[in-house]
Amino acid sequence: MGGNRLGYLVLVLMTFPFMILYLVISSIVLFSHGYSPSSHFFAVLLIIGDTFFALQTSAYLYNFYKAQFHYPQTIANYYRRYASSRVAVFIMAFNEPAEIIERTVTAVKLATGERGRVFLLDDSTNVRIRESVKEIAKNYDVAYVHRENRRGAKAGAINDAMHLVTEEYLAVFDSDQRPSPEFFDEILPLLEDDGSLAYVQVPQVYVNTDASRMASAAQSVQALFFDYIAEGKSVSNAMFTCGSNVVYRVAALSDVGNFDETIVTEDMATAINMHARGWKSLYYNKKLVFGEGPSTLAAYFTQQGRWSLGSISLWPRVIKLMLRHPKRMKASQYWEYLNSTSWYLVGFANMFVILPPLAYVFLGIPPVVGPGILLFYALVPYLALSMTSFFLTMRLRGHGISSAILNISLNFVCFPVYLVSAVYALTGRKKPFKVTPKGQKGGKEPLVRLWPQLSLLFLLLFGAIAGLAKYLVDDSIGYAISSVWLIYVAVWIFGLFYVNSVSKETSIYAETLKVYSK
Repeated sequence: MGGNRLGYLVLVLMTFPFMILYLVISSIVLFSHGYSPSSHFFAVLLIIGDTFFALQTSAYLYNFYKAQFHYPQTIANYYRRYASSRVAVFIMAFNEPAEIIERTVTAVKLATGERGRVFLLDDSTNVRIRESVKEIAKNYDVAYVHRENRRGAKAGAINDAMHLVTEEYLAVFDSDQRPSPEFFDEILPLLEDDGSLAYVQVPQVYVNTDASRMASAAQSVQALFFDYIAEGKSVSNAMFTCGSNVVYRVAALSDVGNFDETIVTEDMATAINMHARGWKSLYYNKKLVFGEGPSTLAAYFTQQGRWSLGSISLWPRVIKLMLRHPKRMKASQYWEYLNSTSWYLVGFANMFVILPPLAYVFLGIPPVVGPGILLFYALVPYLALSMTSFFLTMRLRGHGISSAILNISLNFVCFPVYLVSAVYALTGRKKPFKVTPKGQKGGKEPLVRLWPQLSLLFLLLFGAIAGLAKYLVDDSIGYAISSVWLIYVAVWIFGLFYVNSVSKETSIYAETLKVYSK
């Protein structure tokens, strides 16, 4: 395995010279004469999109390097001993089916044992569900907490219940995230070992992958983040919390005024506040909590809409913090947060690299192009090496090529969701809050609701055909290149038809109850 790691690292390092060469030549070509303002406009869009992807590629490959060569030592630095401190556990509920909540309560009670207290924070607005959840709390000897107002959503619910916490640590679980019996035995000693640790985050693992192809694809996306990116961020002390599967030091929460209620992704916002106050964080990459991922395309869009809105909303805040207080965090921490909060601008970036070839094919606006060396000695090797690096780094952690393909495909499929979130976030407009539906069974998303993706797919295919036809007529290489690029993007969007599948009830429920009832 060591030889494989070194070989992959060499491949990764080979990507950067071609990336830099391509961006430099593209930028120089921008100043070429003889092109219309329209051509220069679309060239600027293309360079912005290319630069975005280059930065995100760099961030991913850098985290791969840190994860492979530095993360193991980060964990080894902790001397894990027995922890005697007590912990309060919050289970967050909001109109989820009672049977899902009961399974989580069962798992949490087993994991907590005698080391702490469990609170069921129920913000449900559905009276019938609320009564069922209250009965569950009674049956399992769990403290039931409900409030009439939903100020601050999830963050507000936690903050309003903090006065009940007398323990040193606070664990938070979403209603569908179930810790294993050894969860606290593994995590609390880490916090005991280092008093400057604000929290320890463990991965989110979706185990309902048999429910639908969408659920399986969602787990592939999670695996990419938690297997590499999260480890790399932890090395730089920049791993944020993910809202669940996390144990906080109560003193650290108190130091920043508890949870940040101003952003829908209260977890990341609160983590930034803690890091800016000098607290440390740790990502512990061991599968200790098992949950359910979105099993329908609609549920996945809801999840991604909330995550993208919150992340992009934090992007200006991180920039402002960096400019006003550059020493609050290290440069490596700012770098990680800037990449995390800007990632969901990928919706704009995708459009920026799609519009120029469409404009050329349909409107006759010629692209600003450089010499052939740009394509053959910079762009092609850069794309080939970056894609190969991505596939091989995924494989190194046991993820097949299908997992890598689904990651790329879903980024294109979700472009309307990311665009809408970016507009709301950057204009400061309020967007209705929605939780990700849990335990959904159902059919495919109606095609009429997928009109943005289908419209773009039609444009891409029609544009590719038109471009090839024009190439055959006037032999302009620009039309051929544009057509190939449009087909390339269309292939990824075709993944829409794969993930838009029927969802069934997962078989994990019976197995989970069987394990936790022992």
